[in-house]
Amino acid sequence: MGINRPEAEAKAELKRRGWEVTRKGFPDYICYHRDGSLAFVEVKPDGRAPLKWSQHKLFFVLARYGIPVFRWDPDEGLVLFQSGTEFKRRWQNETERVYHRRRASSS
Repeated sequence: MGINRPEAEAKAELKRRGWEVTRKGFPDYICYHRDGSLAFVEVKPDGRAPLKWSQHKLFFVLARYGIPVFRWDPDEGLVLFQSGTEFKRRWQNETERVYHRRRASSS
């Protein structure tokens, strides 16, 4: 799906301001409860279906800010994404590689 001109302009400005802008990895459901709480839920067809890299990356950021993110599948039900797992290390390693690659190319 393409983006229209205003979306492209907004994306360019946000990137200039240092934001990473993506439509990838967003959970399937945004859930809000009448008590005011908020959570995100990613639905998978079974317990073997892995999360995508873009999902790991975004879920780690959401969890870091205290926003609960769950993975749901019919085998295991609702499982809380844990930000202190291997996904955190993978995300940090990838972030460091991208940072060093950008610094090297700008030198």
